[in-house]
Amino acid sequence: MELPTNSEKSSNEKDSERIYRPLDSVSRDEALAAAVSGKADLIIKAMLGIANFDADWKWAQDFCVSFANHSDPNVRMMVASALGDIARIHRRLDMDVVIPLVYAMFDDPDTETEARLAIDQFETSLGFNRKKEEKKRGIKKASWE
Repeated sequence: MELPTNSEKSSNEKDSERIYRPLDSVSRDEALAAAVSGKADLIIKAMLGIANFDADWKWAQDFCVSFANHSDPNVRMMVASALGDIARIHRRLDMDVVIPLVYAMFDDPDTETEARLAIDQFETSLGFNRKKEEKKRGIKKASWE
């Protein structure tokens, strides 16, 4: 069996492709500069760098949460992803802040998948009771669950 080369797309691939790169640590000064720049790619890099490498879970959480209403859907999507990373790495989040924000992302088709994955991470890393919370909120399972 011959595998396709990188230049060959399978019939079900979308026109856009994700490019995976190793995460780099980002200083707080670099993260704040990215935030001020308003550039989505710099903000995403900063969020993921802070979420995965900053020692202060609260600072990392607050930095990421500050982009929850960003105009770029990729930034909003990465907010959920970064919060999942913080839960996995630090085993701590301010659930009173994070849970309503992430569940609100279920209503946005651009962020729903990452939000559901973040909730999965909260279950695994923090012992979050998804079933209880979703029953309380009247949330139905996603079509793929």
